[in-house]
Amino acid sequence: MGDSDWDFINDHMGGWDSDGMPNFMNSEAFYADQRKLYKTHSSQHIKANRTDQVLYEDGSLKTENTYFNGFLKSSTGYAASGNLEYIFSYQQINNHNNSTNSQPDKEKDTYFYEGGSKRIEINYLEGKQNLISWWNQYGELKSKLDCIKELQTIYDENGLKASKGQVSIVDQYSLDFAISDDYTNLKKNGEWITWHDNGWWSKENYVNNNLNGVFYRFDLIDVLREKGEFKNNKMHGTRIIFDKNGQVEKEEVYKDGILK
Repeated sequence: MGDSDWDFINDHMGGWDSDGMPNFMNSEAFYADQRKLYKTHSSQHIKANRTDQVLYEDGSLKTENTYFNGFLKSSTGYAASGNLEYIFSYQQINNHNNSTNSQPDKEKDTYFYEGGSKRIEINYLEGKQNLISWWNQYGELKSKLDCIKELQTIYDENGLKASKGQVSIVDQYSLDFAISDDYTNLKKNGEWITWHDNGWWSKENYVNNNLNGVFYRFDLIDVLREKGEFKNNKMHGTRIIFDKNGQVEKEEVYKDGILK
């Protein structure tokens, strides 16, 4: 440091202390400014907004991850053919102290058919599977599942409700069951309502995918037209047929599916 620098510090910046440190560097304001500057640069470094890409060997796009404020916001995957395979979206959750978790929670997973139409959509609540929807490759809704209520709705080819009822989820947090199109990890358990092509509807009870217990069948105007009982998918016990006025028309007795 030249003489002019020493003179400038003496004349304009408060001089020097006994340790040879410029007096202005001993002030709280100086360190507050430095902390603020460090925090700003650190924040800009950590909270980066960027997009990272992973490529196949031929240079085509395999995955694309988008970050906002340093946290993963979405992840998109492509097949080697270039077809869109999935889009995963994430959300940053604040805890009860209003501080942000270091890892984001999943918000939604969407899987696609080769043709680009939506196949499965999984919505998350607090990082756990909440609502799942399935479509066929023509874009028609096939089924919806409320994972929390364990309630499944199945739709026909016209998009109308075909059946609705309680299920047991074998492995709620395994993606294997979610991305399966045959609901292999879902078992009917409890009451189910089925709407028939002729406009009638029925109410049945299932235990581990098997019809068990009393069932009812109603006509277009909700008049009870049939009542019976199942045991392990077979008619068992008394079956009663009612006329359009709700009066008993016929009674039958079954045992293990055989009319007695």
